[in-house]
Amino acid sequence: MTQQLSHDVAGERVRKLRRRMESEKLDAVVIATRSNAYYLSQFDCSNSLLIITHEEQYFLTDFRYIEAAGQSLPQAWKLRRTASVHDRKETKGLLQSHKLKRIGFEGQAPHVFYLKLIECLNTSQELVDVGTLLTSLRAVKSDEEIALIATSQATNEQILTDCLDALATAPDNTIEREIQTKLRIAMLERGVDEAFPTIVAFGATSSLPHAVAGSRPLLGQPVILIDMGVRRNHYCSDMTRTFLIDSGCGFPCRKLEDAYHVVLEAQEAALRSLRPGIDAREIDRIAREMISKAGY
Repeated sequence: MTQQLSHDVAGERVRKLRRRMESEKLDAVVIATRSNAYYLSQFDCSNSLLIITHEEQYFLTDFRYIEAAGQSLPQAWKLRRTASVHDRKETKGLLQSHKLKRIGFEGQAPHVFYLKLIECLNTSQELVDVGTLLTSLRAVKSDEEIALIATSQATNEQILTDCLDALATAPDNTIEREIQTKLRIAMLERGVDEAFPTIVAFGATSSLPHAVAGSRPLLGQPVILIDMGVRRNHYCSDMTRTFLIDSGCGFPCRKLEDAYHVVLEAQEAALRSLRPGIDAREIDRIAREMISKAGY
């Protein structure tokens, strides 16, 4: 079942942005990246440009999306048809007609967009990078967003569980690519997208964080690594799981058993340290120090 955030949520996001615009003395913000455009408008397409001032908010897109945008966008948005995000005519007209001085843009937007945006300004207008401002707004998740993330992760875990059940009876000549394909098919069947290229690695290649699934067979491998995630309702999940093949007497070898418990203890220590406001690097340091002290 598809879950969507309400238009009220999207409206509140624009209001928060405007409050930050006021504190940063910005007259407008121009949004060109797909994820930020969706975050603020709740409409997703491959060609859009948002211009948000303190009084108005414009959504620019081309003929392919204009009808769907008109049906889906909250009423507060003023829809404008344009050839592309690089079309200067409409953008320049809006930026000039509102007599804007300080205009925010995303530093992570393509450089070619930045160059086109400069051409839309007059000598009295100034561009300000607001990439970190937008990131900070998106970093704090609402209850609705947390629920969507949890649903994405639950779907991810169920797909993996079903795959493991199938893997338990898989023939020894099963190769990595076959498991990768099964996971991708399961995602399609559940109506979700692959968040990133799924990784399946047997044996020695499981030590590679970004291993590429190939033709290595399952037979004789003591370790299976699966790194996968799904994108559901625009929210991604991501998990990496390492499995040790049971040879009938528990762990395949003492070294793997030792490594498993070291990583588990490091993870539990990191989780205990989590609290609002703590830097991610501090959590990372706690886990890494425990692993280093154990000799790894």
